Amino acid sequence: MARSRSLYRVLAALIAIGISGVDESQTLLLRSRRARQGGSIREHVDGEKSRSWSAVNLTSSSAGLKSWSLDDLAKYLRTGFSPRAGTFGPMNKVIANSTSKLTAGDVRAVATYIKSLPQGGEAATPVTPELMAPGEAIYRDRCQKCHGASGRGGIFTGPPLAGSAIVQAEDPSSLINVILYGAGPSKGISLGAWETMRPYADVLGDSEIAAVANYLRGNWGHHASRVDADLVGKGR
Repeated sequence: MARSRSLYRVLAALIAIGISGVDESQTLLLRSRRARQGGSIREHVDGEKSRSWSAVNLTSSSAGLKSWSLDDLAKYLRTGFSPRAGTFGPMNKVIANSTSKLTAGDVRAVATYIKSLPQGGEAATPVTPELMAPGEAIYRDRCQKCHGASGRGGIFTGPPLAGSAIVQAEDPSSLINVILYGAGPSKGISLGAWETMRPYADVLGDSEIAAVANYLRGNWGHHASRVDADLVGKGR
């Protein structure tokens, strides 16, 4: 019986992660096996405007959470910060309103469940070297200081991009958004000593953002698909 109650708490927590900030139809999608491999959600911004975000691949795929340890994931769910990533976008509400309220044991149980998911995800047509090339100089000028030439980030500068599930997501919306609008956690959540990601919407054009996104999605062993300038424009 105790085991059943524990399992119930874990499943309830997982559902809470799925439904925070999305509507009922999206909840049904996020509960499906395919949704564990990534998906897309819409966030109301203001007035009639909404913004697309991508949910990452939660499986052990190299484009998902393969590089995350159990401790990394548990810390992220509990605090919004781990050596692998910091919270931003819709995950701010999930962390602030749901997972940070769980006990340490329940958070670890959720993390254990997620890490047990078998590898999955759709094979993508990788971005070509020709499409990556224009983004290299932009990365060097705008991103390398915080994320490093190796993409591994730094304790005092920023999160790693190499192996990032956000960078490699099937839907690049979250990557585009973080470049356009920057990344900041909810009030009360600290991202350690990392510098705050600044917005580049008024600094880089759509083609430039697409170029640096393509550089990220094809570098460091990544095999993600291309990003087009038109898609960046839709995210503005």
